[in-house]
Amino acid sequence: MVNGAGWDQIQPFLENPPEMWDRIVAINLMGAVRLTREVLPPMVAARAGKIVNISSDAGRVGSMGETVYAAAKGGLIAFTKSLARELARYQINVNCVCPGPTESRSVASRNRSKSRKRSCSFWAGDRITLPVRC
Repeated sequence: MVNGAGWDQIQPFLENPPEMWDRIVAINLMGAVRLTREVLPPMVAARAGKIVNISSDAGRVGSMGETVYAAAKGGLIAFTKSLARELARYQINVNCVCPGPTESRSVASRNRSKSRKRSCSFWAGDRITLPVRC
C-alpha cells in the first residue's frame, strides 16, 4: 500500500489560521495513520505486506513557509520508523520516501508570484523535481 496523500498552503506560520493546521495534519499525517490501521489486519494475518509512506524533505529538515506541513511530514517519518519496528515480526516492510520539491499546482502558483529562481533558492541546488506520467 502507498500512502501518498499530501496538501499544503505555503505561507508564514504567523498567518496560518488554526483550521489550516487541522487540515494539513489531517491530510498529511492522520490520513496515512487511519488508512494504515485499516489495511493492517489482513497483512498481519497473512504475515506479509509492504507499506510505503510518501513524506517530504520538509519533514526531515524543515521548510520556510511550511512549518505545520513539515511537522506533519516529520510525524509521518516517525510513524513509519516506529511502525516498521512493530511490524517486522510479521514480515511487513514499512518504508518512507522523502522527495524534495516537486512541480505541482501549489508550487506553480507560488512560482507565478515570484521568479522560479527566487522561489526555489532555498532548495538544494535550486532544482525542482518534474513529475513524469507513466
